[in-house]
Amino acid sequence: QDDGGRGWERTKGEGFSITFDTAQDVDAIAERIKSKGWTLAKEPADMPWGVRMLRVVDPDGYRLGIWRPLSA
Repeated sequence: QDDGGRGWERTKGEGFSITFDTAQDVDAIAERIKSKGWTLAKEPADMPWGVRMLRVVDPDGYRLGIWRPLSA
């Protein structure tokens, strides 16, 4: 719960990240995100642990990852 102890004007989402697993084409998702004017924090890339992944930071500062298993 946010009690404002660090101030109400601080950057939200600091130290927080969430990752979404999808069956969709990660490259197509990246293009849709960019077409809406957002900037990717990390372009889609194959990761050593077997997924294709992108990262984006939402307007509130939350870091979001979206990945798809390479074997899917």
